[in-house]
Amino acid sequence: MSETSLALWVHLIFVSIWVGGQVVVAFLVPTIRRSDPDPAGARRVLTAVTRRFQAVAWSALVGALFSGIWLILLQPTQTGTWARILFEKLTVIVLAALAVAAHAYWIGPQLRQEPAVTQAETPPHVRRLRTLSGISAAAGLLLSLLAMWLGIRLFLAT
Repeated sequence: MSETSLALWVHLIFVSIWVGGQVVVAFLVPTIRRSDPDPAGARRVLTAVTRRFQAVAWSALVGALFSGIWLILLQPTQTGTWARILFEKLTVIVLAALAVAAHAYWIGPQLRQEPAVTQAETPPHVRRLRTLSGISAAAGLLLSLLAMWLGIRLFLAT
């Protein structure tokens, strides 16, 4: 196995954990919210799941970053289309990380400070926060998927 193949394999493992984890959590959140008739109980489970996910996800993103740098260093000097795609991919990754960080470290803590109530009892400002939470999580996931697509384009451009 060449060093480039090894670096690509390691990179794909980390990216799979980062993106795949987001997909899994996106499908789990509605199920967890409905799993317990007591909103406080559902919130405790959701908080535990998302905190555990964050530890794994952020570690995977760091691993993907370092393995991506490793891959870049293994490439001969590239210009033109390859360099443009790399810039686009890096920009999208930063935007994805910012969206996920806003979701996890700004919106999430605000939601956790609010009392746990049923959907029908949810005050308007909490509904807005939940909507913003969903938008930021979806943006992070969609941007992460876009980064994967750009990674494939980058690989094909070499």
